[in-house]
Amino acid sequence: YTGLEYLQQDLLDVFEENGLFRIGGDEMLVLCPNTGEEFFQESVEELRNRAKECDVAIAIGYVWKEKASENIDRLMTDAERWMYSDKAAYYKQIGMERRR
Repeated sequence: YTGLEYLQQDLLDVFEENGLFRIGGDEMLVLCPNTGEEFFQESVEELRNRAKECDVAIAIGYVWKEKASENIDRLMTDAERWMYSDKAAYYKQIGMERRR
């Protein structure tokens, strides 16, 4: 398995009955309808822990809304912004100049 294959399996395991979509080279999207905020937050932390256990660096961006009445594109843009923030924090932590 590659890091991406492990991550895909972990995404399936953690967010089991939700929609999982590959939206770019190594970018994945999970839609979690009818999921409470606490369970969602715990699932995100479980995903982070699994990646760490496998020594796979991932950047996670997410948005939780009680009622997703906003346009899905807007929610994805917000999540993507958080993902890039998480990625920048990772690069800063390891002392590497962020790719442009």
